[in-house]
Amino acid sequence: MYLTVDIAGEESLNNAKIMSGFSSNDGKTGSWNLFLGSDVSANNDPVLQFEWNKQSETNHKTGFKIYAENSSNQLPVLEIDYERNGAEYLINYTNREDALTNVIYWNVSSETGYIIEDGVKSCWNQNLETTAC
Repeated sequence: MYLTVDIAGEESLNNAKIMSGFSSNDGKTGSWNLFLGSDVSANNDPVLQFEWNKQSETNHKTGFKIYAENSSNQLPVLEIDYERNGAEYLINYTNREDALTNVIYWNVSSETGYIIEDGVKSCWNQNLETTAC
């Protein structure tokens, strides 16, 4: 999607790329990108990217990335990945500005799981009580 706007006394946009993306015909895979709205002659790297892959009702992945302005799309400053594989769920959260990587895993059948926060892993058992990992 491109946008052209001329607002008197304000910054104008001429054929600015705002959004792009695709979805498969069955809706199971896709990607959306958001842009800052610069002219097409400028850097066209997205500032936000969202992707999904749904293999079944119980097996799917989604990813969310935010890039710094003018980053040339190298590494996102914030990245969140979510995955479900049957009864198992996993979230990976990476904030490169603050050098943080956190992981949350849980199993809805066994009710067990763990969190890795600032490199420290904490686990819980089927009674939802903290336990040794």
